[in-house]
Amino acid sequence: MLHRAVECDGIHPFRVGEAGLTADGEITLELYEQTGADPGKGYVPARYFNIYRRRDHALAGECSLRLGHCENTFYCGHIGYEVYEPYRGGHYAAKACKQLFEMARIEGMEYLYITCAPGNIPSQKTCEYAGAVLVQMIEIPEGIEIYQTGRRVSCQYRVVL
Repeated sequence: MLHRAVECDGIHPFRVGEAGLTADGEITLELYEQTGADPGKGYVPARYFNIYRRRDHALAGECSLRLGHCENTFYCGHIGYEVYEPYRGGHYAAKACKQLFEMARIEGMEYLYITCAPGNIPSQKTCEYAGAVLVQMIEIPEGIEIYQTGRRVSCQYRVVL
């Protein structure tokens, strides 16, 4: 868990608790890693967070935010999340998404994509609960990393910030 500002290739240093990002009341996002862009791989800068339940500081899951637009974010999304089994059903992923939306807005982004597998109903509900709108079902091209995992189609959600 990082409690200091981290400088990283073209994105603002971020300190946990800045900009009201922990103001949800139920969860806190704590930065544990920040990576810079890797143009060779088509990656934009990213931040990775643990999701903690505030009432008991239980580690409920993790999430990430990719800052910027590129082919990978179009197909794979700007946000990733996982809520650990004992904490599912509390909308923690959607609440984390809303905090990540605010962070992206601070970084000057105007919209974000979130993608998920067509059969992943909980993730689809998370997107909708967070306020994202299903834009389309997109075919994943061979050159996109997620294609190597076997995914050929994704539900693409968009949120306007």
